[in-house]
Amino acid sequence: MMKRLTERLTIRELCETDYPEFERTLNDVQRSVFGNGKGFLNWIISQYPAMDITHGLLSYGIFERATERLVGTVGVGDHDDLHEPEIFYRLLPEYRGRGYASEAVKEITDWALAHLPISHLIGTAGVENVKSQHVLERCGYRFVEIRSLLVHVTNTRHDFKVYRYDKPTERFSCKIASVEEMNVKWAYEIAHSGKDRENWLVWREQHLENYRRGYLLPYYGILDGTIICEATAVLRPEIVQNSDGLVDEHTVYLSAFRTVEQFQGKGYFSKLFRFMLDDLRRKGYTKATLGVEPDEKRNKEIYAHYGFTEFLKSGRERYPDGTEIEVEYYGKTLE
Repeated sequence: MMKRLTERLTIRELCETDYPEFERTLNDVQRSVFGNGKGFLNWIISQYPAMDITHGLLSYGIFERATERLVGTVGVGDHDDLHEPEIFYRLLPEYRGRGYASEAVKEITDWALAHLPISHLIGTAGVENVKSQHVLERCGYRFVEIRSLLVHVTNTRHDFKVYRYDKPTERFSCKIASVEEMNVKWAYEIAHSGKDRENWLVWREQHLENYRRGYLLPYYGILDGTIICEATAVLRPEIVQNSDGLVDEHTVYLSAFRTVEQFQGKGYFSKLFRFMLDDLRRKGYTKATLGVEPDEKRNKEIYAHYGFTEFLKSGRERYPDGTEIEVEYYGKTLE
């Protein structure tokens, strides 16, 4: 099941229980195509398995995370007139003007280009629809031209601004690290460790030994041949402090989240994190856990954004030099 989380929104496949709220997002033509709104919803649901936007479309519900209310729809399909893959969205009137459209369009643009066999997306907005133009521009779509396009549902022509978003050339890759790559990354961390150098030296030896024993998986994000971010999945309870409920046969403990400072806030770690979770799902894990210090409010917000909202417990952890820290542990089901 397709499901994406943004800062304020959940974007997911629609289901029958989303009716009758879904009906409010439709125009009169959409309601009439299949006899009623329920028929249109059932048709949308039937499109999900094929993931085919050439002969159909993919439309997803936009839900407010705070209230779980349906606020609109967003998706991709084949443009009736231009026959190119197109982004589309519709918000209920009471939820407009909050930035939800930009948040949803950006997320689905990234998802579609990563998961569908397409090289670009277009977006269209009426020449007088300045707000929709701004949504596309904020999401990185570039203006191409003004075209007179046929609106098939009304059989009339109107002038539209056409925008395009090209799939970026991929210079960034994610992988499970080799021993050679780990040695390079640990040398970098130790060189920048300052007063904690002795702790880092111990952690390096422990990490490499646990890797050799098959107790952990190191995931690296590499840009133009340089390691810029990392995360570690710990698979065995004997190397996790306070491990009860944090790691077992089906539960993996995540740690060592690090991004080189100049590459922070650019989305690289998010790509690595999703790569790691997808890989762990394929390996059969059904839950992931992690720990965070109570006063690390920004990190807690980030982890909540990733879906780690189930509070598990608190505990204390000890560094090699004897320093103790308070840690809160959170979990997430790997859907």
